Amino acid sequence: MVYMLYMENVTPDQKQPVIKALAVAGLVGIIIFAAWLAIQIVQVFPSAASSLASLANSVYTYNPEQSSDLELASGQTMVNVGEPFTISWKNPKVVGVYTFSYVCQDGIAIDIIAGEKKFFTSECDKAYELGTDTALSLTIASEKNRFAEIPYTISFFRTNTTVASATYNGQVTVVNSNLFAEAAVATSTSGVIEEETTVTPVEEPEPEVPVVVTPEPIHPVIEPTTPVVVPVVPVALKPQPVYVPEYIYEIPVSQADGQADLLVSYLGLGIVDVNGTFIKTETITKDVAGALQFSVHNIGNKTSEDWTFSGVLPGDVEFASGEQNSLLPNERAVLTLKFKAVIDLGTESYEVSVDTNKDKNGANNTISGAKQVTR
Repeated sequence: MVYMLYMENVTPDQKQPVIKALAVAGLVGIIIFAAWLAIQIVQVFPSAASSLASLANSVYTYNPEQSSDLELASGQTMVNVGEPFTISWKNPKVVGVYTFSYVCQDGIAIDIIAGEKKFFTSECDKAYELGTDTALSLTIASEKNRFAEIPYTISFFRTNTTVASATYNGQVTVVNSNLFAEAAVATSTSGVIEEETTVTPVEEPEPEVPVVVTPEPIHPVIEPTTPVVVPVVPVALKPQPVYVPEYIYEIPVSQADGQADLLVSYLGLGIVDVNGTFIKTETITKDVAGALQFSVHNIGNKTSEDWTFSGVLPGDVEFASGEQNSLLPNERAVLTLKFKAVIDLGTESYEVSVDTNKDKNGANNTISGAKQVTR
């Protein structure tokens, strides 16, 4: 009863300082608890805090007009005319669209397919929107040149921007094998003169050691450097091929700061008749001597170093040549390798490789294949 009388005697003015003190103490306690909780969160998730800071920094410093390199995933550097091939690239994981364009070249037309978007006989120096697809298929038509180098550009545009934020600049070389002979044909306007040489029939020597015949021009108009063919050194005591080279000349110009590029091309399998003429049959006949014909062509813009060729012919005949004279730009040597008759049925393979120094592209220095021996 005394306690209740005491409470009834406390005035409101006396209660207010106590309530304020309790409120301040509670606020301080809440602040201390929040600070402690924040420290614990940062200690438990430091990488998350760092990522958030990095994200904030990137958002703060983002410049939509700043360009970077687009990373290519796959793409070819040399293709045949009319054969579709694919170019793909890595997605920068940002919302936007891609475009494709290529530099104008005489006689070049390209079909572009990217997802559902198709642009047939597209125009050069024009950007085609590909949407969000990260790959496209190209089919190139080339009517003027055997080899045509086509630079192209893939660009990425973020949403609502007019400046590419990422680009990739590449180049593809298209090969039209149907125009093989046109690169060296003489015309009255170009002043380019071509000489073809014939080869005297070569009798196979006894014992069977490779013999090399150096061709001589019939009607020389210019004075090209006469290729010197060094006799072949036998690799094994097996029937060795007889080399019957044929050279085609023109008036090339070598650029001091250019690069040589020797291209080996398969011309065919067949036989050599009694007149020394190669006849293409694309067959290997049992008990009939055969021949393999190929060419070595300098498609670069600088004179090559001396070169050699080696490999294996049907019948498991190994061969290796001595050093051959250098080839000027656009100069081509056509070689016919005779081999002994194959006496067994089955599959016979062949391979020819060219070796030289300072060659721009070693990937085109070898040809190989296989044929079934027929009766």
